[in-house]
Amino acid sequence: MTRPGVFLLELMVGLTAVFAGTSMVAEPVNGGPLSLEASWLDGSPFSSYLVPGLFLAGVIGTGMMAASYSQLMRLKYAPHISLLCGLVLDVWIGVQVTIIPFSPMQVVILIAGTAIAVLAIFQIKMATREARRFAGGRSVHAAG
Repeated sequence: MTRPGVFLLELMVGLTAVFAGTSMVAEPVNGGPLSLEASWLDGSPFSSYLVPGLFLAGVIGTGMMAASYSQLMRLKYAPHISLLCGLVLDVWIGVQVTIIPFSPMQVVILIAGTAIAVLAIFQIKMATREARRFAGGRSVHAAG
């Protein structure tokens, strides 16, 4: 049950991040349909939304899309990819909150990133438990 949940969360976050990031790149002054304020960047290292948009679409968006694909295809390292993407998303939101004014959407995205990371940890634990059971109770990391 965790795989479909992680897949759907990653897909939704990935599509949203690609849309928002490309909007920021296309119209770096205000993010176009996002209606971002240029003044929100005052005191930040950015003079426009171009670089944050590139990161959002290129790293967060494509990372989440790749993670959702890995979950869909049941790739061996899918939970690890999901964990990494969930943590990167939470760090992104943490940095964002220190730079621009608070938005309730930041809370929603933080919850999504945390849920992805927690579900991925659960998947990793379950896979490790299954591997140990399959190995007859021996540690899967034991030599010889």
